[in-house]
Amino acid sequence: EWNRTQEDYPQFECLPQMFEGQVDRTPDAVALSMGREALRYGDLNARANQLARYLRTLDVRPGVAVGICLERSLEMVIALLAVLKAGGAYVPLDPEYPRDRLRFKVEDADVAIVLTSEGLSDRFDSRACRILRLDREQKRIAQEAGHNLPPTATSQDLAYILYTSGSTGQPKGVEIPHRALVNFLCSMRQVPGCSAQDVMVSVTTLSFDIAGLELYVPLLVGARVEIVSRTVAMDGWKLRSVCEAVQPTIMQATPATWRMLIEAGWLGSDRLTVLCGGEALPPDLAAVLLDRSAALWNMYGPTETTIWSTIERIERADQEITIGRPIANTEMYILDQFLQPVPVGVSGELYIGGHGLARGYRRRPELTKERFVPHPFSREPHARLYRTGDLVRYRPDGRIVHLGRLDHQVKIRGFRIELGEIEAVLSRHPAVRQVVVTAGEDQQGHKQLVAYLVCQEGQVPSPTELRSFVRTTLPDYMTPPFFMFLDAMPLTANNKVDVKALPTSALSGASSKKAHVGPRNGLEVQLAAIWQQVLGVHNPDVDDNFFDLGGHSLKAAQLFYLLEQVYGRHLPLATLFQAPTIAELASVLSREQWVPPWQSLVAIQPSGTAIPIFMVPGVGGNVLIFARLARLLGLDQPFYGLQPRGLDGKEVPFISVPDMARHFVKEVKKFRPQGPYVIAGSCTGGLIAYEMAQQLMAQGDEVTLLVMETWHPSSYRKHPRTWLMGIWLPLIGVRKIWKIFQTLLQTPPKDRVPFLQIKAKRLTTFLQGGTTEEGRRTVEAWGIGLQVERLTKATFHAVAHYEVQRYPGQLLNCIASKRPIPDGTRDTRNELPLLAESGSETVHIPAENSGRLFVSPNVEELAGHIQRYLAKASGSAVKLDVPRERACET
Repeated sequence: EWNRTQEDYPQFECLPQMFEGQVDRTPDAVALSMGREALRYGDLNARANQLARYLRTLDVRPGVAVGICLERSLEMVIALLAVLKAGGAYVPLDPEYPRDRLRFKVEDADVAIVLTSEGLSDRFDSRACRILRLDREQKRIAQEAGHNLPPTATSQDLAYILYTSGSTGQPKGVEIPHRALVNFLCSMRQVPGCSAQDVMVSVTTLSFDIAGLELYVPLLVGARVEIVSRTVAMDGWKLRSVCEAVQPTIMQATPATWRMLIEAGWLGSDRLTVLCGGEALPPDLAAVLLDRSAALWNMYGPTETTIWSTIERIERADQEITIGRPIANTEMYILDQFLQPVPVGVSGELYIGGHGLARGYRRRPELTKERFVPHPFSREPHARLYRTGDLVRYRPDGRIVHLGRLDHQVKIRGFRIELGEIEAVLSRHPAVRQVVVTAGEDQQGHKQLVAYLVCQEGQVPSPTELRSFVRTTLPDYMTPPFFMFLDAMPLTANNKVDVKALPTSALSGASSKKAHVGPRNGLEVQLAAIWQQVLGVHNPDVDDNFFDLGGHSLKAAQLFYLLEQVYGRHLPLATLFQAPTIAELASVLSREQWVPPWQSLVAIQPSGTAIPIFMVPGVGGNVLIFARLARLLGLDQPFYGLQPRGLDGKEVPFISVPDMARHFVKEVKKFRPQGPYVIAGSCTGGLIAYEMAQQLMAQGDEVTLLVMETWHPSSYRKHPRTWLMGIWLPLIGVRKIWKIFQTLLQTPPKDRVPFLQIKAKRLTTFLQGGTTEEGRRTVEAWGIGLQVERLTKATFHAVAHYEVQRYPGQLLNCIASKRPIPDGTRDTRNELPLLAESGSETVHIPAENSGRLFVSPNVEELAGHIQRYLAKASGSAVKLDVPRERACET
């Protein structure tokens, strides 16, 4: 019962006949649209028939492969239908792929004709196949008759050949017959379902097999397909605009695309059915999609079993996300290494059988035999099962849980990748002696490719050179963003590469050996905060290349959408290619005397519909430490940091908490004039946040207050008084010179002269203003150090003299419970909650200090407490996995 589902469809027709039947019922309904362009069912069918007749004059018939290399357009769908009507099998050829890869597919699939345009025709060799430029031949094609052709293809003939990544260094073509495609389409139009009243937005490239659902299912029921261009599909803001204009009722995309759309501010629709597949569906994304849709379906299936093989509707009450049960006429078996079924709850490899199976791999009989094995449980002759390589288990209710892969295949942004293919390409570089490619998760949980290389002696190519080398053969999504160079590969006892022992620091950019340069002004701090959210890279260097840190087109679109949200400036994506670093992008934004709309507010996560959190850092004013917390709070939670005045060295820091709070309130009000507000602060920033809440409530605003590892002002009374501030601040530079002198005394006599020479050189370049790169960095390091120390002294002075008043609201107090308290020191971290007249809650997190609250594993627990408290404050309930035994009511 769990292994298979059976549906008795009237007959297994070919797709063209099914489509023609729908045309007869709704000839005047709109079938395709793309912006202002539209085609009715009758016109679409007639134009496809004309092209199909022309193709038959070129000897296209069952078994003949026809390449399609067209940009996403109405003409692309006409070409697809025409090839199927003529009886041929189409081969998607993505115009963005490298020429060598396209030409390999043409040769391997034995493509007879390539349907393309004049502008794309140079990608193909006219000696290898015939090139039909549809725009040039348009008048000739229009002379053909527009009525339906007699069918020639049967259910056993090929519908398409789709190429996926191959472990041998070359892609492999999967042959899908009409029977498999039609079975899939019939099943999908029933569940999840599609009707003539639906509108489907198609965002998927034709080289990804799931595009078949978006294009064909609506056309079989009389619905409308809105096609978006490649540019729109890769840009969250543009895609959001299309969705808001079109108001689709069904849309399918990978988790990466859904996340990009949400981060672009898309609010969803209560009429929309969301289909999500291609990669594992993360629980946090599922929760947000459920809030923005009428229904959410998780889809799973390899190309070899025709698009999707299992589906599952995700509900809010689900304890875990599953891939569900098989679609119509599809069999599922979870087997051990001896091809025996495993018990419920025990993991095993997933095998798939039924009507959706591909014929096999094009010109790869040995690989076909290896992956498509004889069916051990069927009495039908020649029945087969496809060995997926996926590790799964059954739940007691029969649903299947996906646990990962058993081989070197991975999914990146929905695309299936054989790591061996990338290794084969890199190994051809003359400087590479040994290479291993893995897929690790970055700080955001997104999979990223990492290449580990052992190079020939004396030859170490740059990552830029290696990426360029890979891109000549492989598409962009198969190009590793991270490279790590090793002296030797770690080996197991059997002298095989120990993949588990490979260093993991590559994903954080740790392979770079140059000195780190942090943000040097407010604009660079803001850009660094956005980069942390988009790339998941901790503490990015202002000179690091966006694409070298794992950036790609989807992330670039997200970056520029966030920039537009923060600064109100729309920049073309091409800007990132001319200015791919924080420093260069800041320079672009600073041109023409442009001034940011605010000075202290830093948008760490500007997207989302929840009440924004405004958070004040402790001494030093580093708001970038909040990036991980902002991500954990979810896509729907806007999060802003507040930088203190004086951090840029151009203004004098405030020396009183009320003045600091007043300045921050002004910045917050400029951005969000009306409450309610969530105000938070860490360490000394907690006292400033406390005063901000006082001032906001005095103005009649509603405030939710969070303080973290915040001490009572009495704990800072050891700091000197106001009249000493004028002496301290100028003496900071003197103190640095005194530290150099102390270091010199501790240096061995033989090393003192070189030490002084280095310091003298740096001092000279500092005094000269820095005419070299080294001098520039020296100047920046001294300048930033002086600013931070000056600000630190001012902040300590301010909190030491702050007079705390009773607070009319309530607050959450988070304490680092493992912080050592020196003997004789009074722990005042529990005193602020006593002043909250409307109640308070204190939670203890096992961190050593305030800074450790914002790193794993403490930050995950902190995020859980904040989510629970905010939900409680708003009167709603959320499900959280937070250790409640550490929480106590004050």
